[in-house]
Amino acid sequence: MKFYISIILISICAFAASAQLQNGAPNTAEVKTDVATTEKGNSFVLWKPECKMCDYVTTDGMMYRIFNADGFTLAFQMENDGDYYVANVYLVNNSEQRIDFDPTQSSMAIWTESDLKKNTNPTIYFAIPAEKIAAKMERRAAWGNFFTALSGAMATRETDVRTTGKVRVTDNSGNSANGTYNSTATVTTSDTEAQRRADNKIAANNERTTAITRMYLNNNLKANTIFQNQKIGGNIYFPKKKFAELMLGIKVKNITYIILYVQPKKK
Repeated sequence: MKFYISIILISICAFAASAQLQNGAPNTAEVKTDVATTEKGNSFVLWKPECKMCDYVTTDGMMYRIFNADGFTLAFQMENDGDYYVANVYLVNNSEQRIDFDPTQSSMAIWTESDLKKNTNPTIYFAIPAEKIAAKMERRAAWGNFFTALSGAMATRETDVRTTGKVRVTDNSGNSANGTYNSTATVTTSDTEAQRRADNKIAANNERTTAITRMYLNNNLKANTIFQNQKIGGNIYFPKKKFAELMLGIKVKNITYIILYVQPKKK
């Protein structure tokens, strides 16, 4: 995965450098015209084709929106991994000043169909720490293992045991009689094969959980100070929610860079 991230960063850097060579040095005055400010004084840039600092690059079928901002290049995109929304973020410092990047400042705004009809404010979600995701997955695996072990321990096997033999009976007068007997009994024992299958299932579940949690932790983008010509890349995780429109915002140097996602209208 680290090699894959390096390839992404190299392609983004090459793309940004190529754009600068073709178009000349970025015009700071033009770049700043793309920055808008909310009523509360928060600055943001919304990615759109006509935005002067905005561009894109497609890598392995995924389109990364690019912001060629003043002193750095930011590229990111969002995907659904089944349990969470994952923002793949790459940041390159092209300036002499260091950049202090904190992924916890990133956020996701969601409008439902009802929100859009009523013209109400979106629900804001912030990044989920990878450690919290890993702990949740480990708890889920532990409960699954408990019930698997319980079912294995309770599994039994019934076996019919047949007994035959001869018997001689003598009374007090010396009279005797010979005979044979047959009996069948059902014996219940633990199902050792079911217990073995349960143990194997638990071991496989633990191995799978460890691999998934390690992936979340290893790819997690943490707070970093990025110096000149340095770059970082990784994932920021958000809760998976249904939406009609979604804005993903990555904050760098007190400006939030936003991508808008709109669900296709149902026919």
